[in-house]
Amino acid sequence: MADYSEPYRALDCTECIQAQGKMCGKKDGSSVISITGSSNPGHGTCCKADNVSDDHCKDEGDYVCSPPVLGSAGSADLKDVLTSGKNM
Repeated sequence: MADYSEPYRALDCTECIQAQGKMCGKKDGSSVISITGSSNPGHGTCCKADNVSDDHCKDEGDYVCSPPVLGSAGSADLKDVLTSGKNM
């Protein structure tokens, strides 16, 4: 998300991972069109990894967010899992 000026935008999960953001959505699975403006049902709210100022970018209340992706602050605990090369 470092390439985007806004603190969040409508992206699908793959795009959000590539942008090194965190994917957020409503806990009940309902649309986030009122936030993102996107009518694409595959889109969610992709927030900058450190964004906790926007209510829909916080993992609380009506929203749930993924951890930031590898390379973002706060993802060091996932590094060994993703890069170990071990088959599970």
